[in-house]
Amino acid sequence: MGKKNIICLIRAILRFDENKNSIILIDEMVDKNDFFISDKIMDLLINKLKDGTILIVTHRMNSLNNCDKILVLENGNLAEFDTPEHLLENPEGVFSKLVAAANDKTLYAEVHKTD
Repeated sequence: MGKKNIICLIRAILRFDENKNSIILIDEMVDKNDFFISDKIMDLLINKLKDGTILIVTHRMNSLNNCDKILVLENGNLAEFDTPEHLLENPEGVFSKLVAAANDKTLYAEVHKTD
């Protein structure tokens, strides 16, 4: 993530108004080699903007750990839209196959953790 992008993100967080329907769109936040920074930014966004809407465009399954809903596109078309739990219940679904292909057990564990 470049310096200009970080400044824009900080401005958006500072301008966030809990009394309005605030929406932040994040498109593939960081370089694929900078997962630590990406995770820290996501934690900050989730904690600071918990009453707003964050739209995340990503190829990283780990970025989806805290999402309420997931929209999956396939060939530019809507393939699936639901909660991560429901999407993972269908082993033949696009999202389930993406998670399996990424071998991302972290996401699966997060979605299916018991309190």
